[in-house]
Order: sequence, then structure tokens, then C-alpha cells
Amino acid sequence: MVRVQCIQDLSRFPALAQAWDAMVLASPQPSPMLLSDWIICWMECFGPRADALVFTAWEGDRLVGGLPLCHRVRRAGPLPVYEEVRFIGVHPLGGLYMDMVLPSDADPSQNRQIARALFQALGACEHWDRLRLERMLPQSHLATLLREDGPWPGTLLEAHPGVACPVLPLPDTMDALAAGMDPVFRSMLLRKNLKLAPARHRVEFIPAIAKEDIDRDLDRFFEVHTRRWNAQGRRGEFARPATRAFYHALSQRLADKGMLRLSKLLLDGQGHSFEYGVQLGTHYFALQAGVSLEGLECQAGTYHMYHIVEGLLPHTSHYHFMEGGESYKYKWGATAQTVQDVHLWSGVKGRVLQQLRRLGSRLRSLRAAAAASAGAGLFGWADSLPNVLSWLLLAPMI
Repeated sequence: MVRVQCIQDLSRFPALAQAWDAMVLASPQPSPMLLSDWIICWMECFGPRADALVFTAWEGDRLVGGLPLCHRVRRAGPLPVYEEVRFIGVHPLGGLYMDMVLPSDADPSQNRQIARALFQALGACEHWDRLRLERMLPQSHLATLLREDGPWPGTLLEAHPGVACPVLPLPDTMDALAAGMDPVFRSMLLRKNLKLAPARHRVEFIPAIAKEDIDRDLDRFFEVHTRRWNAQGRRGEFARPATRAFYHALSQRLADKGMLRLSKLLLDGQGHSFEYGVQLGTHYFALQAGVSLEGLECQAGTYHMYHIVEGLLPHTSHYHFMEGGESYKYKWGATAQTVQDVHLWSGVKGRVLQQLRRLGSRLRSLRAAAAASAGAGLFGWADSLPNVLSWLLLAPMI
């Protein structure tokens, strides 16, 4: 008999961490964002504006499933507008491969029973007008359950493709990897790209930064990453102090467990290319990468990635590029993969919010179409109305 409990005091969660992580690591598709360390660090760094809502499934005293969510009251300025439940660890970090956590040693019928028990407990929860289940793979437990069982009565469901997340299957040798690359890219890689950095600089590849140097090198990584984006007029992902604090805290935890793969490429003794990777079994996840402007000029990032992959073989089966469908990833031989987002709206307020969200989307489309044709003209009103709606109700939906 499956029993479901809801943890709202996250101080209770560390006691479950070992059993929780065992399920994550044994999954056919593990995710760093489902690890207990990710959940705990996210709540510590981003949690003051959100409350934990972690559903756990039990058979006797044994943890057999979990669904890591958080609750937040969304506001327009100081005014509370609606209540939202979403996965812990997604915003603003861009978490991927989100799902419920289930045991790998149970048969499919048992897992189905556990998944349904968690799903029903979520449906009975009265804490939300909007449920955001983002960044799920189509084959995930939760996405499959939603497809087969449908939403709960009285709720509206929206499902649409999310971001591209290419995956590079890794063979046993670099020769086999090269054979699967785009031929033009392979030729440029071997003839030019791998030779530029050594020709211009004294190059040293550090596959794993020592634990005592992690904090110092993370700060250098943040600096390199931010300078590059600032040069394009953008803030970069590490502009928030909370984001930097999150990666500092997470890195120490993952390093203690042997999961962190923080590597760097030195040009003339200084770090100019960094990759923040996490290794879960035979899956490697490239969570973040940064190359300096100087490094870009000599293809330091390409040189760096080549040597990372070389070091992963033959014991790693997949290199996960994570978010972004940039063309260079497919030139390495990556296969296409897209996560999906599901939004559910509950009750009268949820239905009103869903309709207003759709209206806002249509107004933005209308404004764009008008501007692209003969100019705004008659449709000038469309420039101001979405802003009013955003202030009242739509702005909190980001």
C-alpha cells in the first residue's frame, strides 16, 4: 500500500537524501536537477520567495517515490494575484529533465501505482491556481502519466514543446566519434580548430579542478562568462548573486560525492575556457560553459570540449549539451531532443488567468504582424493594452 506525505519543511528533506539520490542515479535518464543537493541548494539560495511542496511516496518505512515541487504566491507589484506550484530548481537556473522520482527496481505496474499515488496527491492539493510542469522529456514518468490519464476534472491543460536539448551518444574511441561528425566540421576541426590555441598560446587542459581551488576558479569562470555576454549587451546567467551562491554551494556538495566535473583550459597560465559538468553514472551533463573573448579568437572552447570528450571515453555513454539547439552541437554528431512544458489551470481563477494569458499572446502576435506590414497605425492600441494587462495579471506569469 502506497502512502503519500507532503514535506513543506525542507529541514526534513536531508534525512531522505540518500534514498532519494539512489532513485535518481538508478533512473534510465538521471538528471542533476533532481538530486537532493540541487533541491537543497536551490531552496537555500532562491527559496525565500517560495515554499517547499515535496511529495514523497512510501511503502512502510521505505521511500519509493518523490515529486519535488515548490509553491509561490505570484504578485503584480505588491498585490497577490494567484498561487502557483512548479518544479523546484527550474527558475531561474533553467533546470532540465524534470520528473517525479521512482525506484528502478520496481516492476512497471508498481511504478505506475506509485506515480498515480503521487499524481493524485498533487491533484488534491489546494495550493495552486496554476501548475507549471516544465522541462520534461516526453518519455518522463510524469509526462507519460498526463498523456495517458489526462488532467484532473475541472482543470485546463496546455502542452507545448519547450527548448531543444541535443544529446551526443559517445562511442568507445575518438576515431569513432569523428566518423559520426559532420564531414566539413570534422575536416576543419582536425586541420585547423584544434591547432589554433597551441599555435598562439601555451595551452594546458585541467580535466578536474582540485576541490580547494573550486571557489577561486568558479569566480574566474563567472568573470569570463559575464564579460563575454556583456560584450553583446547582455547580463549573462551569473549576474545574480543568488545564482553565483548556488553554484558555489552546489559545487562543494557534488565534489564531495565525486559527481562534479569542473574543467578548465589555460592559455599562458590563465583560465580562458571553463565547463561545469556533472557526471551521473555513464551520463555527462554540460551544465554551463564559458569562454573568454581571447579564447574565442583561437577556438579555445572547441579545443576544450574535444579534450573533455576524449577523457570521458570509453566509460561515458552520453554527453548532454543541455539547453540550446545551436548548430555546432549537431555538427559534433548530437541527436535532436526537445523537452516539453505543461501548464494546468485550476478553478475559476485559473480559467480566467489562462484566457487572459492567451489573449495577451494574441495581442502580441497582432502587434508584431501590424508592425511588420504597413506600420502600427490603426493597431496602435495594441502597444499599450498588453502592458496594462501585464501589470494587472500577466507579468507574474513569466
